[in-house]
Amino acid sequence: VVGMMMTPALYDAHQLRNSIKGAGTDEGCLIEILASRKNREVQEVVAVYKKEFGKSLEDDISGDTSQMFKRVLVSLSTGNRDESNSVSMDQVKDDAKTLYQAGEKQWGTDEVAFLSILCTRNPAHLNQVFDEYKKIAKKDIESSIKSEMSGSLEDSLLAIG
Repeated sequence: VVGMMMTPALYDAHQLRNSIKGAGTDEGCLIEILASRKNREVQEVVAVYKKEFGKSLEDDISGDTSQMFKRVLVSLSTGNRDESNSVSMDQVKDDAKTLYQAGEKQWGTDEVAFLSILCTRNPAHLNQVFDEYKKIAKKDIESSIKSEMSGSLEDSLLAIG
């Protein structure tokens, strides 16, 4: 009931704070909010968070999460993801090739390549990248992420893609 009396941004800010500051971190809540909101919504949540709690969301994320998962969340919390519907087939092919070379083609995984593409490109572009990726890798991006990543990083990249 209390949540219904808050603005969506204030509610999200409180949910994020509770996810970070409680006993353990609720990674699922962090992923759900940051991966599913539009840039404007994320930027509003970040501003409300700072006003409500006197500390930046990025600082709290950085202090409570680690490694690549932290980088994914911080990237999403900037609210700078491309929201256009533009798709460049040359860029699609380059991105699909980059993802393949960063994961399935090599021993080990270049998580930064996955992060830089999945956290910045628009959904229409990513859908085309995933189709192209499947042609190159002979498996879908979801299967590759599941085999190349684990834990919260895997969950966050699956939610984005």
